[in-house]
Amino acid sequence: MLYVGISLSAVHRLGQHKDNAHWYSSISRVDIEQFKTRGEALLAEKEAIQQEFPLHNIKHQSPLFSIDNELLSIVGGGIVGMIVKSDDLIEARYSLNLNQTRIINFAISIIDRKKYFTPDNLITIGVKDYMDCYKMDKTSSYQAMRVGVKSLCDCKIVFQNGDIAKWVSMAEYIKNEARAILSFTSEIAPHLYWR
Repeated sequence: MLYVGISLSAVHRLGQHKDNAHWYSSISRVDIEQFKTRGEALLAEKEAIQQEFPLHNIKHQSPLFSIDNELLSIVGGGIVGMIVKSDDLIEARYSLNLNQTRIINFAISIIDRKKYFTPDNLITIGVKDYMDCYKMDKTSSYQAMRVGVKSLCDCKIVFQNGDIAKWVSMAEYIKNEARAILSFTSEIAPHLYWR
């Protein structure tokens, strides 16, 4: 296999390869598969690259993911995580308040990227870890988590291609356990997860 990629116009993209890819003359067959959403296409692309190891893909082998210039260090829990997002996600438009941004970034930083994503993957954020990470006092941390989590399900993101998605499929603050749980939507997950 030479290359795996996604495009709104496979014929146009193939023309670009003809003009720019030194390996174009080696193509003997082109397979095109359609997907309902860009998220599904991104996930299928990533899986194909990681399973088939095409000779000329750079994405997902040293992936199409960028470190979003943030490093979280949680002294108490000893957790150090990077906030890693796809370039498409970084370039997308969204409006999150400070609490929502902190919760999203914290959740992204603790994703277990060795696990395959399903919509059932839940991410748990303890208030103590959140408090230590953002150097907040106890009262402020509890309130920020409660208010931020409550509103996350309404937060949307608009990608440059016009696709609109919600950040999370569920988010819940569990007061008596001092923790929040959330799950990223199947449209957002391919921009955060890889194998």
